[in-house]
Amino acid sequence: MQIDPYNVWVPVTASDTVDLPNIADALYAGSNGVIQAVSQDGTVVAFHCVTGVVIPIKVKRVNSTSTTANNVVALYRQ
Repeated sequence: MQIDPYNVWVPVTASDTVDLPNIADALYAGSNGVIQAVSQDGTVVAFHCVTGVVIPIKVKRVNSTSTTANNVVALYRQ
């Protein structure tokens, strides 16, 4: 099975109110910590991450409250 790579990546500015410009296909964690990810339906889930992990989830926002991971990047397939 071939998996298409992510071909667009954008640094994330975490915010409790401002959504990403587009729904991300995945998130990359640039450091150990927690990412408070918000799904398309508004569900918030805390992902405990290690440096370099890619979380393959659809995300509309990364909340700043309780997000401790740094250098989070939104990944897209276009």
